[in-house]
Amino acid sequence: MRLIEGVVNFLNLELLQTELNQKTTLLMQAEFNSLKSQIRPHFLFNMMANISALIRPNPNKARSLIKDLSDFLRVHLKSSKEEISITEELEYVNIYIRLEQARFGDRITVIKKIAVEALNHKVPTFSMQVLVENAVKHGITKVKKGGIIYITVSHKKDFLQIYVEDNGVGIDPEKLSQLKKMDYIVNNQESTGLGLKNVNARLKKIYGEEYGLQIESLQGAGTKVGFIIPWDIKEEEKKYEIIAGNDR
Repeated sequence: MRLIEGVVNFLNLELLQTELNQKTTLLMQAEFNSLKSQIRPHFLFNMMANISALIRPNPNKARSLIKDLSDFLRVHLKSSKEEISITEELEYVNIYIRLEQARFGDRITVIKKIAVEALNHKVPTFSMQVLVENAVKHGITKVKKGGIIYITVSHKKDFLQIYVEDNGVGIDPEKLSQLKKMDYIVNNQESTGLGLKNVNARLKKIYGEEYGLQIESLQGAGTKVGFIIPWDIKEEEKKYEIIAGNDR
């Protein structure tokens, strides 16, 4: 009887753990779907207007932008991977940058410094793209002359470090305090911080509560947002060349 009771108790614990794992998975998927749904309507309208304006004077450029926009939508609406490689994430980032540069031209300059051994490391899908979008939307495009976005991926001992920094308008102290608490701000024109809050929650659920977004900003001087996650990559997978460039 004691043996049977022990087996029953063990099975009950296993069932409870399975149910908990299923709920956690569903919650992470819901947050992931929420992030995918954050395709701003006015972003799409602006891109369509830009493409329309280029069809006659520069059909090749218009064709290229249509492909980029198609790839951008396909990735955001159909991707089901919770994590992807740095290489894949950078492809999404590059598509987004090209689309925004079609709107803002030389006002957006991007400098990337990516460690060779990090290119095959996994990160949460859209995590870097959200940080870059945040820098474009809330940082440099609010400055008339534009600015620079620095994307840095580095390997430090047992950790992978990813930072996106801009030299834009920065964040006022009150809003910065809210963002660090992962409260997003809603006003008549825009919502600020929802994407960051979503990425922060996914980082904590995937890697643990001690991980999450780090935000630094000085009003009028720029903002730096990034995260550190455990290094987890096989030695034989380090086969990529370093990426470092200034994209315009």
